[in-house]
Amino acid sequence: MFSPPRPYASTCFRYGDCSVSCGNGTKTGTLSVTTPASGAGAACPTAASVDAPCVMPACPAPVATDCEVGAWTQGACSVSCGSGTQVDTRVITKPATNGGKCDFPLTQTVACTKEACPVAPVPVDCEVGAWTPGTCSVSCGSGTQVDTRVVTKPATDGGKCDFPLTQTVACVKEACPVVVPVPCVLSEWFNEGSCSVTCGAGVQNQTRTITAPATNGGACPAAADASVLRQTVPCNGTECPAEAVNCEYNYTWSACSVTCGGTYRSLSDCDLT
Repeated sequence: MFSPPRPYASTCFRYGDCSVSCGNGTKTGTLSVTTPASGAGAACPTAASVDAPCVMPACPAPVATDCEVGAWTQGACSVSCGSGTQVDTRVITKPATNGGKCDFPLTQTVACTKEACPVAPVPVDCEVGAWTPGTCSVSCGSGTQVDTRVVTKPATDGGKCDFPLTQTVACVKEACPVVVPVPCVLSEWFNEGSCSVTCGAGVQNQTRTITAPATNGGACPAAADASVLRQTVPCNGTECPAEAVNCEYNYTWSACSVTCGGTYRSLSDCDLT
């Protein structure tokens, strides 16, 4: 039996709660297809959800409430004696709501008084001890040393204490002995591997090592100096056998013994008639 196409699809949105408890808000609806489209019917909406306005009972008018602040906490006095100032502080214990004020100062500078100051003292500079000689920078000849001293009594009442506690002075040791440079000692040459050939004339690589370092600035080749620590010398293997050589020969023919009637043959046949 023929069934004509439905002219449209039937859908509905299931809405959740309003976003506010009073006043104007929104609510979200979730798509629910009750009858799918068929034939030439209109397609269902593609959005899985939609928002719609919602109205709740009118909200009560807000009441502005100012913030609340705690008691002042006293700061430290700026002086230890006599008259000075101190900065007191306080904190917000409850914030303002609904547009209430909160412009109360949280700091205040007030006068403070300590016990009377004593008569101004007389500045006394610090005292330092004698110089203690340092170690000379050389074991012989002329050098320098750093002498030191310490503060034995600190300055009081603003006295000075800017005296140097170190000084660099010259020092002299006994005369230095004459130093003779001694070069390093090299070992004998040692063969490295074998001769490059097994018979006849070839070459042999040789190396040697530093067995004792140079002293007092003596000369010594660097460990990587191949020209001093490596060399190549001629070497001979066993006598090589004589090379096999095949004999090569040919015949030189003389003139034929007759001028007619006879024949002779060479490497290519030749007939005389």
